[in-house]
Amino acid sequence: MDPIILNEAPGRGLRPKRDKSRGGDWLRTMQNQLPFGDRGALTLRQITYPIDTGDIANSVTHPFPQVHRSEKTFLAFQNQEVWDLDVSSYPWPATQFTVYDARQEITNRFFDEDADWAKGSGWTITGGKAVGTSTSAALTQSGPLVLSTVYLVEFSVVVSAGSVTPNCGTQAGTTRSSTGTYYETITCSGGTDFSFTTSGFTGTIDNVSVVAQVTLASGGLGYNVCGFQDQVWFAHNQQNFLWRLPSNPKSAADTTVVVEAQDLNVGAVGKHNNAVVIGGMSGTRLNQQIVTDLFDHWRENQQQNQVTTQNDSLDDTYIFFSEMGGLANDLPFQVFLAALGYPDPDYEGENFKGIVHGNFEEGMLGFYRPQWCGAIRHLKQLGNDLICYGKDGICRLVRGENGYTEVAIEVVDESNMVQTLNHVGVPNNTSVCGSESMHYFVSNRGDLYVINGNSATRLDYSEYLETLTLTQVVASYDPIRSVSFFADSSDCFAYTGYGLGQSAAVRPTSLVRLDSDDTLLGCAEVASDPQQAVLEWTMISRPDRKTFEVSSMDVQCQEADASSWTAQAQWRLRSSDEFRRQTAVDVDDRGRAFVKRTGADFKPRLVAPNYKEVDCQGLMVNPKLGKPSMNAIMSGTDTILSETNK
Repeated sequence: MDPIILNEAPGRGLRPKRDKSRGGDWLRTMQNQLPFGDRGALTLRQITYPIDTGDIANSVTHPFPQVHRSEKTFLAFQNQEVWDLDVSSYPWPATQFTVYDARQEITNRFFDEDADWAKGSGWTITGGKAVGTSTSAALTQSGPLVLSTVYLVEFSVVVSAGSVTPNCGTQAGTTRSSTGTYYETITCSGGTDFSFTTSGFTGTIDNVSVVAQVTLASGGLGYNVCGFQDQVWFAHNQQNFLWRLPSNPKSAADTTVVVEAQDLNVGAVGKHNNAVVIGGMSGTRLNQQIVTDLFDHWRENQQQNQVTTQNDSLDDTYIFFSEMGGLANDLPFQVFLAALGYPDPDYEGENFKGIVHGNFEEGMLGFYRPQWCGAIRHLKQLGNDLICYGKDGICRLVRGENGYTEVAIEVVDESNMVQTLNHVGVPNNTSVCGSESMHYFVSNRGDLYVINGNSATRLDYSEYLETLTLTQVVASYDPIRSVSFFADSSDCFAYTGYGLGQSAAVRPTSLVRLDSDDTLLGCAEVASDPQQAVLEWTMISRPDRKTFEVSSMDVQCQEADASSWTAQAQWRLRSSDEFRRQTAVDVDDRGRAFVKRTGADFKPRLVAPNYKEVDCQGLMVNPKLGKPSMNAIMSGTDTILSETNK
């Protein structure tokens, strides 16, 4: 009888589908190995945690610390904290960002009208400024602040005489007696008014900004980031919506400031051809008059779907897209954020309303609702288009002069049946990874898909991936080795294009590469060395289902001493039996393992003590047909006399 040779299994990885035929050459277990085709089963490289643990300790507690590269910026996220990473030295030191609310706490801060401020003796509002003339009275706005809250206060002052002091409640800030623009933090106490107190002040005040320091909400998922120029980025975790722009308020000491939309939750943030796109929106911001008016204006002026959107309301099934490159070089994305009412709830005074409405009419800004996606969870560029990943479906969005149009993504299965991804969704915002030429994602059902070009392929592997906690899956992509990782709090799988492998040695939650560095960096649990490598083949069975004996297993190795390996032959006599008979096998330094047992189905299992030294090319089983011997029958742990040759 010809031998059964399994020389492709280590290179092909875990079996992709449960219904693969008996005797297939796929692996049932491939632990701490990566499949790489005819190169054999390569070891899983260690992942180095690059961040100084004095700043951010590594953890695999969901939602995990994460490290992201954003063009020229490296960022770290750890639940309720955001960090700026310095990659000039290793390990990378981290500087924590201070996060402020995107909303301004006071109104009429540019003094565009004579309103909202209580003017003491000697104060007037004229020419877009608050003007003080030999005054020692206060300029006050009543009740916008919250006790014990830290506020970042900014204002510009021209001083001809005297001095002026900002106050949060009764807590005074720094007294200013010279012309300039000033920044400082003040903790509100003793009251909730904001005021400027004076002493013999003659001069003007303008461009007042008062924003509250906030703590990010806990309980969100992992973060997605889209970045543009240096220190220009947007991020979200399906709960917090953050950004950093040159137009941010500036602190007195440095510029480590991030702003957050406290009243707007975002389910997806993506970069598409140098434009920012957000989706999956919810929160009280969508009920603000400024946003509802804008949505009504869009519905009246859009070029598509005028009938089907007339009774719609803005919700998490819509995307909102910006102008390319943020429109302005000095203050990018200012119009995009002004359309949502940030930093001011009313942009009439800045004349933004006409600009925003004009951009909507020209298709530079706009809303779009994909037909099949449902709640939007991820947005990622592929080629020149944008892939929209939703809870219920996935589609391709093509941007034209008047906004986006939707194109279905076709899936061709093994029987050449053409389907679409209209009814395939993703479990969360971090279950997608890849590059601008290829995406990988885990579906709601635990299937693995790849989108390449204009079509998608279902790779399946649900037998393994569905064992992950799908709502906690974090997908990461290594662009140098083209390896995708899919991990939750307790396990990790890696896909190389040749197949799927499994890792117990590392559980990555996010990965990043430096341009000149081959080291794989990320936030991951790295187990202590050495870690075992385990290869277990799927069932080996003769087509005629005759009872036979396995007389030897030949393990073919390359450049490795297999004498420290252990091997088992799990076997059974009938298809209804469990694989509970195991025979341990000693492996000699030639890589040959011998076992003699009677059975009809076999599952070879090899264990190497150190996964870094494993280079297994294949395995060969030499079956010999024949009747069971009396010794085999008497030594069996199960009743064998009732077995039949079938």
